[in-house]
Amino acid sequence: MHITQFMKASKLQHTLYRSFFLFILVLTAHQASAQIDYKYGLNRTGFRLGLGVGLATINTHYQSNPAQVVGVGSLDYDFSPYFSIGLEAQGGQLKGVDNLGHLYYQTSTNQYLDANVNFKVAIGAISDFDALNNFQDALKNIYIGAGVGRLRTDNTFIIYSSQVRPQYTMAILQMWSFPFNLGTNINLRGPNGADRFSINPNFQFSYVNNYYLDGYRTSDFSHLKGFYNVTSIRLKYKF
Repeated sequence: MHITQFMKASKLQHTLYRSFFLFILVLTAHQASAQIDYKYGLNRTGFRLGLGVGLATINTHYQSNPAQVVGVGSLDYDFSPYFSIGLEAQGGQLKGVDNLGHLYYQTSTNQYLDANVNFKVAIGAISDFDALNNFQDALKNIYIGAGVGRLRTDNTFIIYSSQVRPQYTMAILQMWSFPFNLGTNINLRGPNGADRFSINPNFQFSYVNNYYLDGYRTSDFSHLKGFYNVTSIRLKYKF
């Protein structure tokens, strides 16, 4: 009887030791996995802060639209590596120039600030193929996006006195903008994660549902509405 009890106790002890060992192994493996993901793997979700610069051109009454330097900032939330919703702000100058002397205003210089909310969907959401190199990774991250924003403009003019003055002029105005985006995210590898930092080249076309993007409307019969483009590059940090 004593031997039987001893054998049962030994088996129970052995089972307890084995269970404890497996429990420790599971905990250790989980921690190691988390550490590897943080240090070397992709951060699948999270906020991404971006800062950069771009070149902006306006398209309205003017045949010449010199590119102007603008600043760009964004805060996106990645629901996955290939789908995000974000806020963006950009500010700077838009400029139209009449080199032919056809318009009353020789130049229109527009100090603008645009804030918008947008969403973006990348190719990887449709085909999440294994990228063999940085080029394929950037290809998989190519996205399209759309949004809506609020644009504030402050126009100043240089006048051609020989032309007929436009009937309607607006110096300071707020209007709606509708941005459309095309770009990619190029992940930068480093000790803090494979996509903790990224480079984001982006082309944005913004349609403006207003007659006064460059500050004036030539007549009651003019239904010209403008748009502007911003080609930018920004550095993004994911946290």
